[in-house]
Amino acid sequence: MRALPEDHRDADTGKKLLDLINADYAIHWADHTRPYPGIRELLDALTAKGIKITVLSNKADDLTNMCVTKLLAHWHFALVAGSRPSVPNKPNPAGTLQLARQLGISPAEFLYLGDSDIDMKTAVGAGMYPIGAGWGFRSEQELLTAGAKAVIKQPEELLQYL
Repeated sequence: MRALPEDHRDADTGKKLLDLINADYAIHWADHTRPYPGIRELLDALTAKGIKITVLSNKADDLTNMCVTKLLAHWHFALVAGSRPSVPNKPNPAGTLQLARQLGISPAEFLYLGDSDIDMKTAVGAGMYPIGAGWGFRSEQELLTAGAKAVIKQPEELLQYL
């Protein structure tokens, strides 16, 4: 709303613009979206080792599944979950704990790779091992301050923690 001229910051204009942005995003979200360098190789290595892979996002569940299906279809994910009304969003650990229960794996056995302070707080709250993705949205210091036990610079560095 702050980007609008002051005389157009009403709720109706805001909703109309948000609807237009969402409609455009639904068509063009993947036009320039690609996995970070090294992610494909990491997923190949994890798959070869028989490691279960999951995705948990605060993006809407349908969008999260669409992203994984379109961008990461080559790999099998044990579970993919986005934001759902029945589960609190991260940093509440409920979603991660639900994934652990569904897989029958103790939270303490999870490596939680994330690129934000919210991810690190989620992992800590769930009793998982938080590893910060140094190529993501937050600085190494922010990830460490939020609870990361380590911050890796390249995706394949995750393999040393298995």
